[in-house]
Amino acid sequence: MINLSDILPRAAILCNPALAGSYYVVVAKTLDWIDAGSFLSLEALFLFPISIGILVFHLKELDRDTVVSGLLLGSVLFLNMFISVWSISFTMVTNAGFYPALIGPMTVFAAWLVFGIELLSRHLLAALIAFAGAVVLISSGFNASGNWRGDILAFVATAVFVLYILLLERRAGERANSLILWAAQMLTVSALAIVVYIGIGTAPLQVFHSRDFVFVGAYSAIFTTMLPVLFSTYAQKHLSAVFVSFTYLLEPLWAAGLAFLIIGERLGYLQFLGGVLILTASLIMWAGDRREKAAVQATVRTGA
Repeated sequence: MINLSDILPRAAILCNPALAGSYYVVVAKTLDWIDAGSFLSLEALFLFPISIGILVFHLKELDRDTVVSGLLLGSVLFLNMFISVWSISFTMVTNAGFYPALIGPMTVFAAWLVFGIELLSRHLLAALIAFAGAVVLISSGFNASGNWRGDILAFVATAVFVLYILLLERRAGERANSLILWAAQMLTVSALAIVVYIGIGTAPLQVFHSRDFVFVGAYSAIFTTMLPVLFSTYAQKHLSAVFVSFTYLLEPLWAAGLAFLIIGERLGYLQFLGGVLILTASLIMWAGDRREKAAVQATVRTGA
């Protein structure tokens, strides 16, 4: 019998690497016209009314814990988004897109060292293989643009996102309403984006009337921010941060593929090798998880 409560969280989180991977391409093309602060404010035009509407509709269900969680998670998420956009101002899309390959290994070791989470042997094996793949990917294009700031910022953005994944595991508990928590995060992100635009944005207000900018803002807000955050907020009620982090290993593969198809950035042999390694690490995590689930179900049936 199909268990939807087991399948849906995995299906939801599996969508995120493809959606997030397209983010780098959208940002790169848009930053030819406007700065990072103005780009994020484009998303706010769509995030703000939708998140406000959802929170007003569910006002009676909104509690202090959800508000605090939404502010905390939304602030960390915005910091990741801003640094990611900023990094692409200084480096190629594929270079910035390779750094999420570190999300899995960094999450594993942060979960172990900082939070004391017990790890399985397959976690460590997958982390080591993913780390090797990430090193191959990143080193193959390191400083290719002649500017190290982009690489440093991309690494910092990855570290911030690891923090977000670990915090979300603790804040998206069984008692949390995923939709309300998601809306609180989106409202925080949009509010911070507007503040940053007022403070450092350079694009004139007239640019927001452009059809091209409205399309970019709509796509980025809906497909690279709203849906991925909703999927992860829901999925991490059921899946561990370590498991989720290895799904994001696929993000560089999507980013590189889309960068090749849309803006013509090409991959070398080392980058293909790195891609094979991180794909292997992700498959180890997923295959191991399914074996453990099957063993648990068999034990339950035997005991019954």
